[in-house]
Amino acid sequence: MFQGRGIPPWIVANMPHAFQTLRWLARHPRIDGARVGIMGMSYGGQVAMLAASDAIARTYAEPGQKYAAHLANYPQCWALRGARAAVDKHYKATFFDAVTGRPVHVLVGDRDGYGSLATCREFLDALPAASKPFFAMTVYEGATFGWDYSFSNVSYEATANRGRGAMVTATSDAQVSRRAREFAVSYFARHLAAP
Repeated sequence: MFQGRGIPPWIVANMPHAFQTLRWLARHPRIDGARVGIMGMSYGGQVAMLAASDAIARTYAEPGQKYAAHLANYPQCWALRGARAAVDKHYKATFFDAVTGRPVHVLVGDRDGYGSLATCREFLDALPAASKPFFAMTVYEGATFGWDYSFSNVSYEATANRGRGAMVTATSDAQVSRRAREFAVSYFARHLAAP
């Protein structure tokens, strides 16, 4: 996602790549294109969530094509919350007025220094009534941003604290990592299962 060009200036710039991937997978003879999920961590988690927007899917996917399930690990929901509040010119406030109808689940730690927990709650609370049933969130007590990193560190992150910047602690946590992996396997097994 970042190779060559670095982080794109806005998440919508990743949508062509996300849906080109879905298109490629759906054409593979050994893959059922109706049973492909999308998962991301951090910025990639925001990509996974935005791919659930019906307007985004209709713009970038082939007709009738959509991801079957979406899983976001410690995303910075403040960017998507900004879309709902119409404060960012790159996002339409209507992106989540209609969703694809497939489940979206967010995993976040209660000690996430990016501010993900509060802004994810705000994002979910601000969803229109018709979209809310497709979204859910699991909070891991004691977990920080990047619980599945192979190292722990503290660093300044310009996009933390609702885009105002802050020091962020990432604590590698084998127990939370295991729980998140088990959740992901169970979640996708359930939502990608054959009818």
